[in-house]
Amino acid sequence: MTFSIDAGPAPLFQGARAFIPDWAQDLCPESYTDAQVVQSYAHHVMGQINNPKKMETVRKHILFDWAFIRALADENPGLFDEIWTTYAERYAQFD
Repeated sequence: MTFSIDAGPAPLFQGARAFIPDWAQDLCPESYTDAQVVQSYAHHVMGQINNPKKMETVRKHILFDWAFIRALADENPGLFDEIWTTYAERYAQFD
């Protein structure tokens, strides 16, 4: 006897874009490429690093987007480095 397991539909997007929330993708124009959507969300993440008043909140934002950031490391190392540079600059403000 054989059987199959339906795990649902295949992911709509691959790479870092697969980890971007729907609301963020909906804000981008339909003409955006995957790379532009990823860049837009990476800039959102950087904004989330700069806005909070406490480092505790900054860390929570980073951890919330951890899967996106991890995928970004492989897909676009330059944007990945920008995020961590933004984090390091923000951290330096609290020393």
